Amino acid sequence: MLKPPAIQALQRTVLAVLAVCLPWIPSRAGSEPAPPALSATERLAGLRTKYGEDMLYEVDEQLKIIFATGTDQKALDEAKLKLTAHARAMRAGLFTTGLKDYVTIVVPREWKGSGQGFYHPEERSIIAKTAGAQLVHEFTHALHWDDMQSRHQFHQNWVIEGLATLCESSEVVDGHMIPRPNYRLKIIKRQVERGHHVPWPIYVTWNQRQFMKAPGNHYSQAQSMMFFLHHSGRLKQWYDAYVTGFAKDPTGAFAFEKVFAKSLPEIEKDWVAWVNNQSLPKEAPRPAPPVASNPPPPQP
Repeated sequence: MLKPPAIQALQRTVLAVLAVCLPWIPSRAGSEPAPPALSATERLAGLRTKYGEDMLYEVDEQLKIIFATGTDQKALDEAKLKLTAHARAMRAGLFTTGLKDYVTIVVPREWKGSGQGFYHPEERSIIAKTAGAQLVHEFTHALHWDDMQSRHQFHQNWVIEGLATLCESSEVVDGHMIPRPNYRLKIIKRQVERGHHVPWPIYVTWNQRQFMKAPGNHYSQAQSMMFFLHHSGRLKQWYDAYVTGFAKDPTGAFAFEKVFAKSLPEIEKDWVAWVNNQSLPKEAPRPAPPVASNPPPPQP
């Protein structure tokens, strides 16, 4: 997930910029400009100081990633191959840019934080519990963040987490990202069957505070909506329509209606039927404790 303080800081910056009708300036909250980016050598030195020599450190100039991991070399090499393939697939299939500057990836030997991982956009750093699905999730945030900045946009939380969860269990086949269902499918199927999923016209408007009230359920719905787009063959078409029409509709509702040629409630009905027909994967590991189901949301 994107670290909440960073999101709030960016939102404050955007609102301040809009208030005075200035062009986009990617800076921290407040009026001062962002400090110059540290070089890879400087960042690597900082990591060694913070985490000590009992870690593997590598700089991948092609990926623009600085690794500091508590894994063995084999796991690090496998992670690099997966991230390389993922970055190429996402750039070819969805985003217009790769990473603009170095991103630090830390997989500590001992996980002491809450959650499974974070991407800190202001620090351009990823901290992940494992070098598996969660790392891909956070790396997708980093790629998406730079794509948003190149467009001078900040997307809805459901879009940000929807793309990251879509990719977290994916495979790259012949240069294309192929998402695979995971434990989140079981959660959204239960919500849909009980009529407890959030109606789309409400859901797409939610801010981060609303989204994080029941993250297990809401992440799963975001993933499922992106899966639905991918399954229909409209993910790229939808994203293009979304970023093109972002100034008029940042929620994504108009982009749905444009690519499906239906109203949003009609598309939601099709999605409900699609979810009910999905088969659960044989193994659906859950990396985090269960999240309590939210009560039925108000109808629009």
